[in-house]
Amino acid sequence: MKNKVEQTVAIIGAGVTGSVCASILKDKGFNPIIIEKSRGLGGRLATRKTDSGLCFDHGVQFFTSHSEGFQQLLDKSLNIGAIETWSPKLFDDGVDVSANWFVGQPTMNALVKPLLQNIQINFSDEVSSIVREGKNWRVRTTSNKAGTSFENVICTVPAPQVKYLLPSETELANEISDVEIAPCWTLLLAFERSLNLDFDVWKSNVGNVTWIARNSSKPFRGENEECWVVHAGPEWSKKNLEIENEEITSMLLDELRAIFGVSFSNYFYAVSHRWRYARTIRPLMRPYLGTADKSLFIGGDWCLGSRVENAYESGFSIANSLIKKSR
Repeated sequence: MKNKVEQTVAIIGAGVTGSVCASILKDKGFNPIIIEKSRGLGGRLATRKTDSGLCFDHGVQFFTSHSEGFQQLLDKSLNIGAIETWSPKLFDDGVDVSANWFVGQPTMNALVKPLLQNIQINFSDEVSSIVREGKNWRVRTTSNKAGTSFENVICTVPAPQVKYLLPSETELANEISDVEIAPCWTLLLAFERSLNLDFDVWKSNVGNVTWIARNSSKPFRGENEECWVVHAGPEWSKKNLEIENEEITSMLLDELRAIFGVSFSNYFYAVSHRWRYARTIRPLMRPYLGTADKSLFIGGDWCLGSRVENAYESGFSIANSLIKKSR
């Protein structure tokens, strides 16, 4: 392979796909630069910590492995203490526990942090456009309106955002047009005393609420605290997507009361969070898209499904395709 130490690759997004890409490329002599619009790593591998010390995993709840490659990453992460297994008490036997459930520790994004050592990450910098410029691509951001030219770009944003960032790449946008990603309203609750619910996880594939979990049952999440995370269903979330947070909080509390027959009234913390792009309903069914010259790649979990492992598989495939091109 050619010496690619001086080749800089722009990676849009510091979620699992972008992090895996960056790690593999760095090991092969590339110089990846990640541009991330938020202040943190991991995308929906998200944990919110309050000033008072409360802890909520308000995005991805856990991850599992069904492939050798992802399992190898999990094994390494277990060995260094970046993740732990989670064995919650389930409401019933209807939840699939055929594979171990893993969570990052002490926060969900601990899975990706070890991958990004010595890699430049530009936080709080949102990409506004990616435009073809000869053989290169000009990436413009909120902090750099003139933009920077890159030989290669890897874009890991949610599928619906691709057409806005790449307005000239209509063919790629058309290939993504059938991908469907549902939103999700998430409710974070902390209670003064125990709810006396005899389970840690309740899950349903139908209804307005599809998930409720005692976040404090996870490793290193404050076992003495009564913190819960609630996910609304995709249809309910879509229908109520633009409602204000305070009203959503009230509506979801009413839904919980109807399901469990508990007042849920002794909370001292109640906040809702809106995920516009949360769960892949209809995936692309291939690990990534790319231009004919393999200078631009588009990927994410939505290419293959909605699991963390799907994000890993997309990032792994993109990185190795770029490496193969450069030999």
